[in-house]
Amino acid sequence: MGAVFGWQSQWGHSHKKGTWRLSLSDVGLTYWSRGSQRELDSTLRFSGFAVANLLELKDSLLRADADSLTAALSGQEEGAYAALHPFQVALAYRKQIGEGPHQYSAALRYRYLPGFRPRLSAGVLWRWSRHQLHSELAWGGFNAFSLGAAWQWQVAARWELQFWLSHLGAPLLPAARGGSRLGGSLQYRL
Repeated sequence: MGAVFGWQSQWGHSHKKGTWRLSLSDVGLTYWSRGSQRELDSTLRFSGFAVANLLELKDSLLRADADSLTAALSGQEEGAYAALHPFQVALAYRKQIGEGPHQYSAALRYRYLPGFRPRLSAGVLWRWSRHQLHSELAWGGFNAFSLGAAWQWQVAARWELQFWLSHLGAPLLPAARGGSRLGGSLQYRL
């Protein structure tokens, strides 16, 4: 059982002053009334809940090895488990560049996750016809520095196609810290 909510406020719609946005998202709590809670003590630390036989998938050959390793490294107890969701707080600023449709932006984001540092980013948005291209240079988060890009196409009156890559260097440099996120979406707006 769990619940999540978000909130956003925006102010300053003038072309000269720009637009500010403050948001709080993914705030929530999950509560499991039955299950087993585990604490692992190894070079990697984990605290969470275990779900036995998810969708009844079993591998009898590996199960015995996994059970013996888990018993050696973890303390396990039965009962309830509650966890806070990894919420995000963000403050963003966006301003028009001259008289054209282009904008620049800056943002500060924090997500409640282990190892996530506050993320400061600056970007430029170019618009032409039914397309948008957004580039962003960021410091923080899970990466030291990252360069990201996103493309959006207004396919029809209510349809949008989007693709994005959060860290362009990661696929090219396997040793790049923090990894990358590639995504896409096709949206219908009501």
